[in-house]
Amino acid sequence: MDLRFSCVSSRSLAQTAHMYDISTRERALALLGQGHSLNSVSRETGISRAALRSWQTRLEPLPGITAPAPGPPADDQAYAYLLGLYLGDGCLSAHPRGTGHYLRIACADAWPGLIRLCREAMAKVRPESASSQSRRRAT
Repeated sequence: MDLRFSCVSSRSLAQTAHMYDISTRERALALLGQGHSLNSVSRETGISRAALRSWQTRLEPLPGITAPAPGPPADDQAYAYLLGLYLGDGCLSAHPRGTGHYLRIACADAWPGLIRLCREAMAKVRPESASSQSRRRAT
């Protein structure tokens, strides 16, 4: 049995994206204004064509969307229990979109009460986070 719990990362989307300052944007747009193609400016500067196209209509970066920091756990005892599960049979896995991490706990079917206790502890620690349970296929 494999339990997965999602936890929101406090890292903002703006911090994960490659950001260019205004002077870099202006220099790239100046090259386009001199008649250089998007492809040539992209190759010369290393800036994607999509970014160059977007700067032609909006030079200033959009404000970043920041996820709130999760803060301290809501229940210290439940957190200690989850930490023990993590240290025994767990791992942290990055979310495929880079927006956070999963706490994954592996558990044999011989311990069905452990699954229930783990889900209850996660609900106490992070009431706002969802949890899911999945079965691994026998190999």
